[in-house]
Amino acid sequence: MQKTDYRPDIEGLRAVAILAVVACHAKLPFMQGGFVGVDIFFVLSGYLITGLLAKEINTTGRVNFLSFYARRFKRLLPGLALMLLVSSLAASLIIAPPSQIDQADMLPSAFLWLSNFKFINASFGYFDQDAVNLFLHTWSLAVEEQFYIVWPALILYFMRSSASLLGGLLLVFAGCLALSIFLSNVSPLWGFYFMPSRGWQFALGGIVCLLATTWLPEKYYSAHTRTLAGFGGLAMILASILLIAEQTTYPGIAALTPSIGAALILFAQKSPVSGALSIKPMQAIGRVSYSWYLWHWPVLILGNAVYTSQSIWYQLFLVAVSLALADIAYLAVEAPIRNGSFKPSRVVLASAALMGLGVSFSYGWAHKSAEWSLDPVQAELQLITNDRPQPYYAQCDDWYRSADIKACVFGNVTAPNTAVLFADSVGTQWFSALESMYTGEGWRLIVLTKSACPIVDAPVFNKEAGGEYLICGMWRNASLKYLAGIKPQVVFIGSADSYEYSDEEWIGGTERILKSLTAEKLYIIGSTPRLPFDAPDCLARLDWQPTGVSHLNECQSMAIGNQNVFNLLNQAASSHSAKALNFNDLVCPDGMCSAETFRDAAHIKDSFVKSLAPEIRELINQAQ
Repeated sequence: MQKTDYRPDIEGLRAVAILAVVACHAKLPFMQGGFVGVDIFFVLSGYLITGLLAKEINTTGRVNFLSFYARRFKRLLPGLALMLLVSSLAASLIIAPPSQIDQADMLPSAFLWLSNFKFINASFGYFDQDAVNLFLHTWSLAVEEQFYIVWPALILYFMRSSASLLGGLLLVFAGCLALSIFLSNVSPLWGFYFMPSRGWQFALGGIVCLLATTWLPEKYYSAHTRTLAGFGGLAMILASILLIAEQTTYPGIAALTPSIGAALILFAQKSPVSGALSIKPMQAIGRVSYSWYLWHWPVLILGNAVYTSQSIWYQLFLVAVSLALADIAYLAVEAPIRNGSFKPSRVVLASAALMGLGVSFSYGWAHKSAEWSLDPVQAELQLITNDRPQPYYAQCDDWYRSADIKACVFGNVTAPNTAVLFADSVGTQWFSALESMYTGEGWRLIVLTKSACPIVDAPVFNKEAGGEYLICGMWRNASLKYLAGIKPQVVFIGSADSYEYSDEEWIGGTERILKSLTAEKLYIIGSTPRLPFDAPDCLARLDWQPTGVSHLNECQSMAIGNQNVFNLLNQAASSHSAKALNFNDLVCPDGMCSAETFRDAAHIKDSFVKSLAPEIRELINQAQ
């Protein structure tokens, strides 16, 4: 195998990857697929590490495992440990103690490069924005380190066995890709976080390294071919960033596009794209890409905990802060240690000691945050999440686990008149107000509810379901048959406005529901606004943070909602003699929402709904 020379375009490709990831996490427009930058990093690692190992084996006939791991520790651990320590200390001042417990629980696995397994078993996924963790981004570092553990032995085996290295890498590529496709569809968290599910990307980088340096060196293909490969690879990466979204089954088949794109750019040496990637600004960004990856995520999380803002300028400010910290960390810690001369055995021992200290620090932080959570104010704020309507305590909602109808009856079960609340969780939050109206003499109130299931006759995606929420459609159809049998006098339907439906789906899907209902009176309750933060957590932070910090965030926000959806629902209602109800002026007066009103980011408190019962009754009567 020929020598793998330094390629400045690789540094530029790192810059593309980190810019995409940071833009995605900062929620910049049109960058929803920027998380594919991690896939580019995996391909790059496979390319570089395979080349280094193959060269060493060709030269010495073996792999010096101690030196290899010492180099990896020098390169990765100091910067990681610094970020984890500083982020944890900052979080202890900025994040509320109950949330600190969750953060501290993840910290040991981050120090030990095992966080991907921790997140596999977490109750939230990578794209769940309401369940973020300071150390979520370390999953990819864990995957890389686990790759480094197995890859040297694997390359050595392939080069010493009768099979060729290229053949072995092709076998790894095919096997791991098949596993990735399978897990991504059957068990999405394992597909996303499990190292073997990503192994094909590292193998792809190794295959390109062999092709570019041994099998098909540049003298065997024309400049035109390199140009096409370079622009084709760049187009695939850009298309992935623009088109892949959180609803995409990932990695699986979809991850082939950015991965092959990165591979084509690596293959297209000395092409116009390589030249563009080699310019000084791209080199500068690529040089600190690892450090920037480490710092951008905690800065975004903590920055938005200090001051909640949807402003793109504030997000860009946080991005700039993270880049400044990355530069400082790179110059002060990462580069000096990486370039220093240390015996491999001492590096490994020092690294083990540092990881041990990190784990001890993690347990100490977890213990202190548990103590802080017992503060009376903090303990009281934790109870806000339990301020939910009665149907949840009556176990009326089986969510995505079952399509069974669990009709809950409130009031006189034998009453001659029936009102029905047919809704997802956002619609169900109005239960207490309706109960005060429809459980008196002669009335009963039946609740049919399923969280994250819109009362719209159209397919819906659900992350917990791992794709299309089929149980929702089955439950909705069964509920409509049930309602046809009991013939209620009044039906209220309600859904959140955050489902990604087209205008035609909102109107047509709602009209089909209304057409199936034969009640004398039909009402559609519009969705309530949402907050850009979790209400109890924000209030807890406000109580916990130092005075100078807490004054930056009053736990209020302009209402976040989709007025167009209400207009579409109103249009559908008008065509079927139904009435559309909008209670949002009661929830967020003058369009300003307060955390005091909500029990999380998307649902209002049941106690608040009870206080609104007279106003809601009046609005319903006015709509008749």
